[in-house]
Amino acid sequence: MVDCEVQEKIDSPLTKKESIIVEDTVNIDAYLRVRFVSYWVRVNDATGGKEIVSKPSEMPEFEISEKWILGKNNTYYYKTSVSPKDFTEELLAPGAVIQLAEEDGYRQVIEVFAEAIQSKPSSYVENSWNVIVDKDGNIVGEKQ
Repeated sequence: MVDCEVQEKIDSPLTKKESIIVEDTVNIDAYLRVRFVSYWVRVNDATGGKEIVSKPSEMPEFEISEKWILGKNNTYYYKTSVSPKDFTEELLAPGAVIQLAEEDGYRQVIEVFAEAIQSKPSSYVENSWNVIVDKDGNIVGEKQ
């Protein structure tokens, strides 16, 4: 089984994401990708509770580092495979943050979901994730 874990730094009081990296948590080389899901919650200050609400939510724009590429549907691929127990480089470009919106008692939530897949053979990741891997082993984009 191939697995990974997201490690992110979020400021307090949850207004922006400042760092996102992913760890290959198993004992084989793996390609890693993340997907973002954005939604709104109503915050009850009295109880501290949060209720998901039906309110359209869009991902804010942000810059990514050169080690990552943007795919479809808010999916970001780390270009190279990651060694066991090692980490990707930062997803966000230097100085970039993901700003979370707030309005009228509502707060935007952006969840980061990571996926891992074994790196060899490269045809496995190409067929499973519908990506192109070049001769140097780098993910260079999604297939059309």
